[in-house]
Amino acid sequence: MDSSLEKKIINLKEKSVSELAKLFHCREDEICLSDYIARKTSDTVCPYKVIMGYANFEDSLVADLGKLEVVVGKETLETNAQNQRIYLGINLYRSKIKDLKNLKVVFGTFNAYGTQIKSLAKVKFLGSGLMLTGTQIQDLGALKEVNGSLWIEETNIKSLGHLEIVSDEIFARKSKLEDVGNLRQFGSLFLGGDNTNIEARITSFRKEVKDLRASIQTINNHIANKKAKGKGDISRLSYDDRKFIKDGEEMSEFFEERINSNLRQISLLKSKLNDNYVSIRQLFEDNFIKSASGFKRREINLSND
Repeated sequence: MDSSLEKKIINLKEKSVSELAKLFHCREDEICLSDYIARKTSDTVCPYKVIMGYANFEDSLVADLGKLEVVVGKETLETNAQNQRIYLGINLYRSKIKDLKNLKVVFGTFNAYGTQIKSLAKVKFLGSGLMLTGTQIQDLGALKEVNGSLWIEETNIKSLGHLEIVSDEIFARKSKLEDVGNLRQFGSLFLGGDNTNIEARITSFRKEVKDLRASIQTINNHIANKKAKGKGDISRLSYDDRKFIKDGEEMSEFFEERINSNLRQISLLKSKLNDNYVSIRQLFEDNFIKSASGFKRREINLSND
């Protein structure tokens, strides 16, 4: 969180409840002056319009944010890539909330992981990062600025919509992003680890193929030893030996099928390796150029950078 925003938060927290009520056009009892930990209450609707501390709806009964418009947040000891203090904002993990309704500003972090929310609706500003990785969110609603990092990994978000500024990193691994929307500036693009899962699966399949081939070799050696006892005539072997040979040959065939299946999977995974990385990287390279303060849209005059 940059110093100007932090000063704004400190200024807000120094105001009296009556001053806050006037500022946010609400009653004093609609302002929570501390953290709101919903699971410790029996609330099903958030009773506040403004929460001055951390808003945690994880595992709570709250299914409706009611009039909530502003979450100021709670200072932590953690810092971001710019060594700026991170504020906890709102946590919706495993909550029953499906609609953000009137929420407009969160000065701290925003965690929507594990929710059924589809859109950020009216939210325009986030102060310490936005976590959407693996969520069902499909659009960023009215969001214009993220003062922190943006995680849209493994989402169905195709466009950044009205978003204009992301001060820190954009994590777009395995996203469906096709359009940078109104984005004009961001700190950096992080695609590291894009292929980690794919490479791990390929390694796993290769190991199994190696192990299966070793097992087939062992089985075939045992079968050869059994057949040698019959001197070329299996009918001279005991019932147990004949059954061992039959079962062993069937097992070898099964293992061969598994090997072929794994090799096909490896081939498919190899074809996917780097696809997401290249497409997302190209999307940003086509639209942005590096400047002294991060990446700026190519259409912007960069003569002073």
